[in-house]
Amino acid sequence: SQEQRIKATEALIFMIRRRGHGIFIHGPFLLDMMLFSPKQVQGSNGKVSSRHSHMIQSQTHSYFIGLDGDDSDNEDEIEERKIRLNTGGPVFDTEEDDLLRSATISVVCELIAALNPAVIATYCPILVHLATTALRLESSRPVRRAAAFLSSGIYALVEKEITESGSWNDSTTSSMAVALMSADEESLSNVLRQCVSSDDVDIKKNEMSNRAVKGKVRLVDPATQSRCKEALKIRRELEDSGILNAAKLIAASLKRDATNPVVQVVRRALLQCSM
Repeated sequence: SQEQRIKATEALIFMIRRRGHGIFIHGPFLLDMMLFSPKQVQGSNGKVSSRHSHMIQSQTHSYFIGLDGDDSDNEDEIEERKIRLNTGGPVFDTEEDDLLRSATISVVCELIAALNPAVIATYCPILVHLATTALRLESSRPVRRAAAFLSSGIYALVEKEITESGSWNDSTTSSMAVALMSADEESLSNVLRQCVSSDDVDIKKNEMSNRAVKGKVRLVDPATQSRCKEALKIRRELEDSGILNAAKLIAASLKRDATNPVVQVVRRALLQCSM
C-alpha cells in the first residue's frame, strides 16, 4: 500500500543516517534505484480545487506564524518559527499521494550527504535537472519542499568537499564544483530566487490565465521558501570565496576541449601509449 511504501522510505532514510561502511558499497546502487527506477509514482500534482488550495495555504500560514498573527521579535518565538519552517508544517489528506514522491527525493538527499562528493559529481547533471524541474513545474508542496532541500544539499556538498580537502583557496580541487557548473547551475539558482521572491506562484485566485503552471494551483509555501533561502545562502558563500567562478572557467574549458578535434586526437594518442 501507499502507507507501507512511505514507511519503507522512512526506514531507508534511517538506515542511511546510521550507515557505516555498507553505505559506501551499496550507496551508488540505491541512488541509481531512486533516480532511474522505471516505476512511476502517481501524485495529485496540483489536481485540487482552487478553494481547497487556498484553505490549505491559510491553515499552513496560521501554523507558521500563530493563530493570532503575532510577528513578535522575541528570540524564543523566532526560534520556534524557524523550527516550524524547517519541519514543513502540516500535511493534508489531498497531499498524501505526493508524500511518496517527496520521500524518494528525501532518500536522494540523504545519499548525497553520505557518499563521497567525487561519486556524486557523476550524478550532478541529473540531480540539478531534478531539483530545477521540480521547483519550476511542480505544484505539490511536499515535492517542492524536497526539491528545495535537494538544492541545498547539492551546494552543501561542494562546501563539504572543499572543507574536507582544506583548500578553500584552491577551488580547482573540487570535482563537485566543476560538475555543478557544467550542469546548468545558473538555471537552478534562478529558479531558487524566483521561489524566494514568490515570482513562481499564482497571481489571482480564480483566473486560470494567471496560473504559474498551466492547469495547476500553486500558492506560496513558507517552508519551501525557507529551504530555497538556505540553498542560496550556501551558494553565496561559495561565490564569495571564488569557488564557483573558478569552477565555471574550468567547466567552460572542458566543454571546449570536448569539441576540439585536435585535443581529442592527442588524448587518443596518449591513451594508446599508456596501454
